[in-house]
Amino acid sequence: MSTQAKGAPQQIAVTAPSRRISIIIPCFNEEANIADCIAAVIEVMDEGQDDYEIIAVNDGSSDNTLQVLSELESGQPNLVVLDMMRNFGQTAAYQAGLDVARGSHILFFSGDLEISADQIPKVIEKLDAGSDFVNTLRIDRWGGSHALKSRLANRLVNCISGLSLSDRGSGLKGMSAQLAKSLRLYGEWHRFLPDLASIYTERIVEFEVPFEERKAGISSYRGRLKSASVLFDLATVAFTIHSRRKPYQFLPGRLFGFAGILIGGVGLMVSTWLLAQKIFFGASLSDRPLFLISILTSIVGLMMVMFGMLGELLMQIYTRLDHRPEQQIRLRLPVVGPNLDNRL
Repeated sequence: MSTQAKGAPQQIAVTAPSRRISIIIPCFNEEANIADCIAAVIEVMDEGQDDYEIIAVNDGSSDNTLQVLSELESGQPNLVVLDMMRNFGQTAAYQAGLDVARGSHILFFSGDLEISADQIPKVIEKLDAGSDFVNTLRIDRWGGSHALKSRLANRLVNCISGLSLSDRGSGLKGMSAQLAKSLRLYGEWHRFLPDLASIYTERIVEFEVPFEERKAGISSYRGRLKSASVLFDLATVAFTIHSRRKPYQFLPGRLFGFAGILIGGVGLMVSTWLLAQKIFFGASLSDRPLFLISILTSIVGLMMVMFGMLGELLMQIYTRLDHRPEQQIRLRLPVVGPNLDNRL
C-alpha cells in the first residue's frame, strides 16, 4: 500500500542527466551490524546503473564501529566515513551526512538492517516519479502500548503539519538534493523530517516496507528522556513549520505590534477616560488604582511594539545570514545553459 500526503506529482518529460545517489547511514555502536548493512547496500546499488556514494557517519561509538568502517573504506571506493568527535545524536549525524552529500537523490538508511536494503530502489523510483520526499511505513513492527503511543504521536504531528503519515521513526527515507539544501536539522528534528519538508513541498509520499528484527545488539539511540525531548522539539518544530510556511503572518512586528497596540490602546482609552473625569468633573485619581494600571498597560503596549520592531531587524539579519530561501523552484523551462545565460 502506498499513501500520499498531498498533491500527486505530475510527470514532466525532461531529459535526466547522469546522477549520483547519496545514502547516509548513521552509526552508533553498530559494530555487529554495520559490515552486513554496507555490504547489503553495495549489493543492491551495484545491480543498478546509478553512480552512488555511501556516507557512514560514526556518531561517537564506544565500540569498534569506527575500526570496522575504516577497514571497509580501504577496499570500497564508494564508501565515505565520517567520524564525529563525540556522540552528538542521530539528528547531528543526519546533518553531517547532508553537509557532504553530493547526490541528486539523498537517502537515509538505518545501520541495524531493520529494513531490507532491497527497499532502497523503491525509494529511488518514487523520487524519480516526481516525489520530493519519500517516507516508509514499517509493518508488523510492534503491538500493545508501544504501537498505541506511536499512533497517537503520529496523529498529533499530523494535526500540526497537515500531513497523513504513520511512521516518522522509520530508518529509510529519501529526498531530492534540492529539498535537502533547504533543511537544517537541530535537536531531535530527524523525527520530523517529513514535516520540515512540507514547508517547501506537497509532494510527500509514504509506502509500506517489511520490518525485520535486528540481528544483533539493541538500538543505541533510545533513551529515557526521549519522550520529553520529542515534546520540546515538537513545540519548536510546530512554530518553525507555521512561521516558515506563512512567514509574513508570523513576523515579530505583527505579533508583538498587534498585541502591543491592543494592550496599549486599552490602557490609553482607560487613562483618557479617567483624565476626562478629572478635568471636567473634578474626580480624584489618587485613590483610583485603575489609573495607575492604565498607565502601566500603556507603557507595556509601547514596549511590545518596540520589541516587535527589534524582532523585525533580527529576522532580517537572520534571513540574510541563513542563505535559505523561503521558497524552492523545482524546474525552470527552458533549462538554463551557458548560451542562455549570456542573454540574461
